[in-house]
Amino acid sequence: MWYHWSIKKISIVEKEYVQNGFKPNGLWMSYNDEWKEWCEETGFQDLDYFVKNEFFVDMKNVINIDTIETLREFCKKYKFQYEQGINWEKVSREYDGINFSNYKNIKKDFMKDKYLIRNHTWYLGIDINSCCIFNIKCLTDF
Repeated sequence: MWYHWSIKKISIVEKEYVQNGFKPNGLWMSYNDEWKEWCEETGFQDLDYFVKNEFFVDMKNVINIDTIETLREFCKKYKFQYEQGINWEKVSREYDGINFSNYKNIKKDFMKDKYLIRNHTWYLGIDINSCCIFNIKCLTDF
């Protein structure tokens, strides 16, 4: 079960997410209550008055970043040719979303990798195990 926290219950309508930022743009979700726990631990946001929207996701066309090796391969394949960061537009054309699992362990290895630190600091902004959906058609139930 995946969860998206918002001020009110959300209704899913088909939407095109424009990819033009440092991190991917889409419907962000966490597995279980990890986002709520992270917000409480860091003081980022008080979610006591938020609604927990529940989703099931068909993961067959969602890319999974679960090891430092898959992160390196992903970064090499989707980096912009002459600048830092990821070409999220290209990623969103090929996949319905991206899943970041095993975040804490990957972050430890990330901090030892000079190439990733220099060119892909966007990954440090992911914060927790989470999923960003670009194409809501992969949501099987909500």
